[in-house]
Amino acid sequence: MGGFVGAGSASAAVPCTIGPNVTQTDTAVFGSGGNDTIDCTSAEPGKTIYGEGGNDTITGTAYADTITGGTGNDTLTGQAGDDTLNGGFGTDTLNGSAGNDTLRGPGTDLAQDTLNGGDNTDSCGPVGVPPDLRSSCES
Repeated sequence: MGGFVGAGSASAAVPCTIGPNVTQTDTAVFGSGGNDTIDCTSAEPGKTIYGEGGNDTITGTAYADTITGGTGNDTLTGQAGDDTLNGGFGTDTLNGSAGNDTLRGPGTDLAQDTLNGGDNTDSCGPVGVPPDLRSSCES
């Protein structure tokens, strides 16, 4: 069962809600290599999040985040900050939400990813083969 895990410092950082074998510091979260759920909706500051292997569901903070799914079929969701979402290998769904986001499928894995830019001006990376499904992407 997941819970809050802090880095043990006296800083004002607020941790993410994570599952077993997932680790985190004040600014980074590392998946277990299995199927992880990482929820940073209420966390701060912005995070660098690595899903690693497995089919991961990752939600970022309200600040600028960099989220990388890794291998597996991942669902990555940014929030209000200017986020960078990297799907990695597998059939991924990337949701930029608010902010000026950058979404990458990566376009080299022969999987069809879904890239939803969301509000504001968003950039969706190279079109893969088969072509990725893209919406609300200005480039």
